[in-house]
Amino acid sequence: MVRDGALRFAVGTPDGPRSSPWWVWFGKDGSAFISTRTPGGHLQVSLHASGRWRIVFSHLAAVPRIGAPGGDQTFDKFAPGPEIMPGVRHGVMIVIPWLAVGLPPARPPEEERICWLPPLAEGQVACVPLFLTAAAAVVEDAIASAPGPGGSGVSLTHTVRAARPEEVEDWTAMATRAGLDRAGAPATTAEDDTKGFAVGEMPDGTRWLLDLRIPPRDWAP
Repeated sequence: MVRDGALRFAVGTPDGPRSSPWWVWFGKDGSAFISTRTPGGHLQVSLHASGRWRIVFSHLAAVPRIGAPGGDQTFDKFAPGPEIMPGVRHGVMIVIPWLAVGLPPARPPEEERICWLPPLAEGQVACVPLFLTAAAAVVEDAIASAPGPGGSGVSLTHTVRAARPEEVEDWTAMATRAGLDRAGAPATTAEDDTKGFAVGEMPDGTRWLLDLRIPPRDWAP
């Protein structure tokens, strides 16, 4: 759903367990931005109209915790991929496994204005590619779109697949390791839940971002 110029989406339901909320918006120059909450603030993907595409963190405090090189808030830099069809360019892929779906919200459901993707069964993975579109370009099977300046826009599609065995092993180990370092009492609402992520390279040189929930210390797979 588009609210205040931003497209917001998450896996789950308004009054039940959900993944991290993601949001997408445009700058005045046509640059697109994607963001979500991380252990150290916010992760932001900046797809600048100039062609400078990068992943940054909102707070320097996140840098040593994430392991970004050189104390730089910029975690990753990459070039735009080619157009997949006239006027349509792949931006990034958001990957949300069932392991990322955590706690229900504290706020009433009517306060949530989000494009809700269907809940996931155990072992399922939601894949949400984001496409940048030029004026008059259309992405078939888009589940949500938001307009940008000058007729540009952004569109999302959505598919669900089964997690591969090696993915289950890697993601479970990643969440478990992060959970061992988690301090404080277990969260009781989605707003207090701890989230993690990983970044990888797509065949076209753009990036996928994996959304994960960090479990409490006593969690076991």
